Amino acid sequence: LVHLLFGWRNPWPIAALILIAATSWPLRRTLTAGQLNCLLLLFYCIILWGLLKRRYWAAGLPVGLGTLVKLMPALFGLYFLLKRRWAAVVWSAAGFAVFLGISVAMFGWSVHAEYVPLMRQMGYGSSVWEDLLIQSNIPPFYRDPFNQSFNSLFHHLVAPDPIGQVKPWFYLEPQVGKRAANVLTIASVLTCFALAVWAIGFRRNPPETPNPGAPPFVESLEIALIVVLSLLVPSLLWDHYLILLLIPQSALLALYWSADRLPPLRTALFIVAGTVIAIPVAFQRPDYREGLGLLRMSVKLYGLLLIYGLLVYELRSIKPVSVANEAQCKAPDPVRFRG
Repeated sequence: LVHLLFGWRNPWPIAALILIAATSWPLRRTLTAGQLNCLLLLFYCIILWGLLKRRYWAAGLPVGLGTLVKLMPALFGLYFLLKRRWAAVVWSAAGFAVFLGISVAMFGWSVHAEYVPLMRQMGYGSSVWEDLLIQSNIPPFYRDPFNQSFNSLFHHLVAPDPIGQVKPWFYLEPQVGKRAANVLTIASVLTCFALAVWAIGFRRNPPETPNPGAPPFVESLEIALIVVLSLLVPSLLWDHYLILLLIPQSALLALYWSADRLPPLRTALFIVAGTVIAIPVAFQRPDYREGLGLLRMSVKLYGLLLIYGLLVYELRSIKPVSVANEAQCKAPDPVRFRG
């Protein structure tokens, strides 16, 4: 990230990035829980490098392999289609097929077939081992306090708690409340998709031979937007997943650092979002189980949405690359501050 977005000459943005990582509670949670988020972060960095350097094999293969680890990287396949990066699409599909074939050859098809029913149980309003969790007086994963997703928030607000720990704002029948939470989730996710298409979908592609001296603002912001979207879409958003926000935070930091002056409001929102994401939160506090406390239980989601909003705004603020600029391999003006 430092090499791609900042270079090595100015130590201050590098120090800021190190500070973000060193104070990150999601990073600590990832390491103490033995999660694979740092591997996904590496995959995302390779994808970013591959796109910026026009090495589409390097952009596509991590998508194929990463999708076998977690489903979230699959969204990059949609991004490649949207941007008409056909070589990256082919490499993604080939990587997925090859790595899946290797896994099946090593461990057999039956192990992989058993995973399909589990995937069906990880949709909105459902959870693996749901009955067992409820019998053990443990909240199902889709409404677990540590789950910071849209689906978890809306289930806390409108759906009855099967173990009676959380008091929703509205008292609905269990199935009615669950359907309402899922409808609100789908509406929120579709809104995020629409914002992503609005921000990046109709922009002309940068030239195939980028200017090595031009900062890669547009594509780094687009990749950052897809990273955030991949966190917002699933029904599960455990707090340790948020270590992946190092890429969006780095992209925004690089953009703001390159400007003649920092935009006061957006810089303040960036700091607030980073602080909300970084600090530890006791999600299971008793006062978070009713009233306004239900909103505080999903506090990490708001930091994530702030980052998403900043990325959408900055991408919409960048003018599309003109044909003349493409011919000269020049990057567009990264940002225009208003007011």
